[in-house]
Amino acid sequence: MRLAFVMRSACLVVLVACRTVPPASNEVGTTDPVAQQAGSAGELFRLTVITAADNVTRLPGADAFVIHSNGLIEQVGASDQFGRIDLRRRPFLGENPAIGVMVCHPIFYCGILRTDDMAERAEGTIALAIRVIR
Repeated sequence: MRLAFVMRSACLVVLVACRTVPPASNEVGTTDPVAQQAGSAGELFRLTVITAADNVTRLPGADAFVIHSNGLIEQVGASDQFGRIDLRRRPFLGENPAIGVMVCHPIFYCGILRTDDMAERAEGTIALAIRVIR
């Protein structure tokens, strides 16, 4: 008798819990704070910086600069520990789009990714060659 009471109580708790949980949504969320801040993934371009020596090793600490068509150069971020930089697409769209993104690292040569290379892609990769010091 006591077991029946416990089972009925447990079933009641499960039913109440199931009715109060909101239905699952089909929307895919993100844990990336930059993507959440931007609002939608279409507003961001993810650039991965790698070394040209092996085309695999990711390069943290590379600075990214947007080169505007009026000659202004604006620093927009640096690569994280995995060599990724999330860039907003806004400077590359519109009437006066930026020329491209320049990526520099203290011991590597700088590289430039043109606006044309970013137009219809969500992500890209740039390989930087190491400087030889003699």
